[in-house]
Amino acid sequence: MRLQGGRMKSVTAAGRCARVIIACGLVLAAAGCGDSTPVGIAGPTTGVLQVTVSTSGADIPANGYTVSVDSGAGQPVTVNGALTISGLKAGTHSVTLYGVAPNCALNGVNTRAVDVSAGDTALVAFYVGCTVTGEASGQIAFASNRDGNYDIYVRYINALGSPTQLTNNPAIDVQPAWSPDRAKIAFASNRDGNFEIYVIGADGSHPTRLTNTAADDYDPAWSLDGAKIAFTSERDGQPEVYVMEADGSSSVRLTEQTGADPSWSPDGTMIAFVSHRGGSGQIWVMNADGSRVTRLTDDPTDDCEPAWSPNGGRIAFVSSCPSGLFADGHGSSIHVMNADGSNSVLLVGGLILARAPSWSPDGSAIAFAGTGGCNYSDEDGCHWWWPYGIDVVRADGTSVPSAVPAQLVPYDDNSNAVDPSWRP
Repeated sequence: MRLQGGRMKSVTAAGRCARVIIACGLVLAAAGCGDSTPVGIAGPTTGVLQVTVSTSGADIPANGYTVSVDSGAGQPVTVNGALTISGLKAGTHSVTLYGVAPNCALNGVNTRAVDVSAGDTALVAFYVGCTVTGEASGQIAFASNRDGNYDIYVRYINALGSPTQLTNNPAIDVQPAWSPDRAKIAFASNRDGNFEIYVIGADGSHPTRLTNTAADDYDPAWSLDGAKIAFTSERDGQPEVYVMEADGSSSVRLTEQTGADPSWSPDGTMIAFVSHRGGSGQIWVMNADGSRVTRLTDDPTDDCEPAWSPNGGRIAFVSSCPSGLFADGHGSSIHVMNADGSNSVLLVGGLILARAPSWSPDGSAIAFAGTGGCNYSDEDGCHWWWPYGIDVVRADGTSVPSAVPAQLVPYDDNSNAVDPSWRP
């Protein structure tokens, strides 16, 4: 006999049902029925959810993701792993994957409705593809005043969405420079009164001051092995190039007749820089110890901001360098020349201001800070420039692939993006 609907129902012997004993208000069941549910006892009311994540591509984030059910607390799951969540009440639940990096994309919708049955396991699979591969890819650090003052930001080249802010200080943070191991970013800041060299982790953590002088220090540039940082200092009354250990110790002056904008050769044996020792600013090179100084450019206008290519064969630089961020005139341009100063080629020009070239790791493209054009000009040049954004062009002067926006960080009417530094 089985208790159903408050009545006693007869069951044949073929059903192999156990007898039901009702005593003192308790229901006891003896084993023997083919039905797996004990006679007189309610079945399970909860189920299990198993979430799997598969991630493929390049620059896969190492920290994994978090999974939230019904907007609850997140639970960690690895980039290629599984998470089992037990004790979920039978019914429909929402499942969301958090922590997808800007360079990655989730296949399909994110928050998903999943039906969990009592006593059963429901499966949810997330597939993530990370697309930072090939030409004109990677990550750019830059400075922007989009939040009122200049801070350091990063963004992936071929990812949508807002950049990530790394510093948040009421002072000015500019000129980010990636360390060769990608773990740190050096930059210049006046947060302690005058400009000094600081370093932060790639995630913006642990800001550390490296220089401490009464004069301005700026233009940080890492050596290829990450052991040293070259920089510009005005501690001796005029801009000169110095080099120090990566921890800020043992500063040594390298130039004697003005120097700024240092850039290391990939093999670490030479440094390109700008000097006004001949009158106008020109591009020079020297050994890493300051010896054997050689002039590379001899132009009628100022040249500045040299950037050595990853293979060491070429140097990008700015010609007709403006005296200020928005100086009146006919604009500035990006050129590329051989490392010995020969075969200078115009890369980016026109009635714009183009500054701060930075090579992609494979040497195929160059990012730079460029104005959106000129808003008002006459025969004397432009007198009202549009703000700066971060643009990219192939190193041969042709356009980049359509998958990569030509303007990596678009300008807007209220802020600028300057000083790009391509992650090694």
